[in-house]
Amino acid sequence: MAGPFGATDDAGGPGRAQLEELEEELEKELKGEFAMIVKDYRQVTPEPASEAPGVTVRRVISETDGAPNFAMRVFDVEPGASSPFHTHSWEHEVFILAGKGHLRSEDGETPFREGDVVFVAPEEKHQFVNDGDTALRFICVVPL
Repeated sequence: MAGPFGATDDAGGPGRAQLEELEEELEKELKGEFAMIVKDYRQVTPEPASEAPGVTVRRVISETDGAPNFAMRVFDVEPGASSPFHTHSWEHEVFILAGKGHLRSEDGETPFREGDVVFVAPEEKHQFVNDGDTALRFICVVPL
């Protein structure tokens, strides 16, 4: 199963099941079976991030919605919790919806708050830390 921070097989690539699922979705897209969608993100069930206690993710737009290039997720990070200190080969863009915290990197810490945007470059080690006393919520967009 794919984790919210990236899933790979033992060789570091997408798992076989993930590749088969992507092939099925590509076939649907090529046949024109997908259309524009609008949905309330709050109706998407949050999933616990197994590698990050106190963090949940809602996969609001993904390949199952017909998105061929990007996935959009909404993360909630409880006070005192954080994402793992991790790296991956893709960039991602983040919009801070609520709360405050800091972005930890190998170069130090950078504070952020509601309304800020964050760009994380490929291979940049990073971690989102909630410094506030309320939930930190952000949108994260990554390539599929």
